[in-house]
Amino acid sequence: MCGIAGIIGPLSKSSYENRANILLSLKHRGPDNQNYWKNNNIMLFHSRLSIVDLSRNANQPMRSRCGRYILSYNGEIYNSQKIKSQIVKNFGFNHWMSNSDTEILLNALILYGVKKTIVKLEGMFAFSFLDRKTNNITIVRDKFGEKPIYYGIHENNFVFSSELKSIHCMLDGKLKLNKYSTALFLKYGYIPSPYSIYENIHKLEPGSFLQLNIKSLEFILEKWWNLDFNNLQKDTSNLSYEELIEKELSNSVNRQLNADVDVGCFLSGGIDSSLITVLASKTKKNKLKTFTIGFKENLYNEAPYAKKIAEFLKTDHYEHYVSESEAQKIIPELPYIYDEPFADSSQIPTTLLAKFSRKKVKVCLSGDGGDELFGGYNRYFWCNKIWNIISKFPLSTRNYISHFLFYASRFNLNPILNISKLIFPKTLNFSNPQNKILKLGASFNANDIQNLYELLISQCYSKYGLVNKLKLYDEDLISNKWIKLKNPTLSMMALDTISYLPDDILVKVDRACMHSSLENRAPFLNSKLLEIAWKTPLHLKISNNSGKDILKKILSKHLPSHFVERPKQGFGIPVGEWIKEGNMKEWAESHLDRNKLANDEIFDEKEVRKLWSKHKKGEDWTGVLWNILMFQEWRRIWL
Repeated sequence: MCGIAGIIGPLSKSSYENRANILLSLKHRGPDNQNYWKNNNIMLFHSRLSIVDLSRNANQPMRSRCGRYILSYNGEIYNSQKIKSQIVKNFGFNHWMSNSDTEILLNALILYGVKKTIVKLEGMFAFSFLDRKTNNITIVRDKFGEKPIYYGIHENNFVFSSELKSIHCMLDGKLKLNKYSTALFLKYGYIPSPYSIYENIHKLEPGSFLQLNIKSLEFILEKWWNLDFNNLQKDTSNLSYEELIEKELSNSVNRQLNADVDVGCFLSGGIDSSLITVLASKTKKNKLKTFTIGFKENLYNEAPYAKKIAEFLKTDHYEHYVSESEAQKIIPELPYIYDEPFADSSQIPTTLLAKFSRKKVKVCLSGDGGDELFGGYNRYFWCNKIWNIISKFPLSTRNYISHFLFYASRFNLNPILNISKLIFPKTLNFSNPQNKILKLGASFNANDIQNLYELLISQCYSKYGLVNKLKLYDEDLISNKWIKLKNPTLSMMALDTISYLPDDILVKVDRACMHSSLENRAPFLNSKLLEIAWKTPLHLKISNNSGKDILKKILSKHLPSHFVERPKQGFGIPVGEWIKEGNMKEWAESHLDRNKLANDEIFDEKEVRKLWSKHKKGEDWTGVLWNILMFQEWRRIWL
């Protein structure tokens, strides 16, 4: 795993003199070797985290033997040895200087060409490939969007990088805030692709490539991997999906355990991470290292479950209980770690987990992607049910119900939750009831099921919002990406796979891990497994208000049932309570000060202060307030 960057154009003297700072901005992504390549009007930068072939022969930017091609690459190609064998067989090429996937990728790009190579790749990657003869540079991002890449043109310079920090360095901080992106962030808690927080800087979308003419700085964008979800579902064979999924997931885990350094597993105690850990522990020859973060608040703590699973599997288990003060200390660092505003509060435990795990290993496997492929989110099995009920009421009646539920969400419902656990089946129990009721209250305002999905994933429910009267309700973002399938649940799962997964979940884990120079690998993110998952009938994944049924059946073969049948908790922390009291209340007050908000001229200070006042009095406005606070903390560092 690495960091890459490049600047192309009429390079100034300061651009050249700034090369050390540009490499320094990438060092956390690759502390083992930093280097650059320069020629006339182009500079390419690379910072390497050595995982496969630790020798200097695998360092980058990597030049071809003839000197015509330059590769700067971030990622892991899990089928690289297969591609190497094909190169040897088809071209008789056998002049290898290293055993790295970098050299294999470079020679494949030269011999097969870019388009024919990238469709062969199974892995996570973002790379630039320069052809000095044609004066073209191609920038490519992997299928699922596991590895990040930003790009843009500013004052006759084309820039790209794994992170915005390097773009700040390359452009001497001459970046302007994109207010439209700010509104999107306020709504979702992250900034969806292709936008970034800055004007004229974009994210290359998953499964896409950009080809730039170095002389003219003209470029084309093209999708090289399109998910046709309608065709993916077509399957007339009588297959054992359970066996297919377990076999392919096992293969994926086995491939991703391959490294010249020690590999461990994140183990939360949930279905996805437990299944990955089970399969890894069966494959790995040495004792598997597993890592868990725990919390003193029982509502958020899955560490005891993880520990029992680790004991059952006999892994070398490490757990770290995070205190409130430790979690809060990381918050001022988050804007630097994430570069743009990012408000998924599970970034805090994820960042601490990565930091803790890096002391023992250099690579960790995670269960990311399981929810999207196998129906793990509550919205997948509640959305249809909610719509079938609320659509029977006139809109005026639904508005009254919505107001009532918003009012109900003010109260502490944990005592009721504890009683419900004794009365109702485990499948009907859920955590964080305030948030669920707030979401339900918003749901009653939906116009259709697509709009209902949008309301369920939103943090800010007002059509006109808090960013200087800028319209917050962005119909195009959802409607342009919405894929109409035979079941609305499938449409939600498809949209989450191409949007929420790369723009929130994978951003969270990439930045958190790379900040500590830890490589994260996600065995669920495998294109063959995705095809199997989409051919698997929906009723095998979701039934009786529960998701990931087929994964639970697979897991139950390897673990006792009490480890499998538990309600989904997530990976959250009580930030709503923290900002109402104690040290964080003062921090929140400073960011939400009326005069400061007015002077910033970004947020509508009156509306923000109203929400803050309501939150302090007991109403739960954690979602939108946390987004605002994360933006303000980001602004403090970067603007």
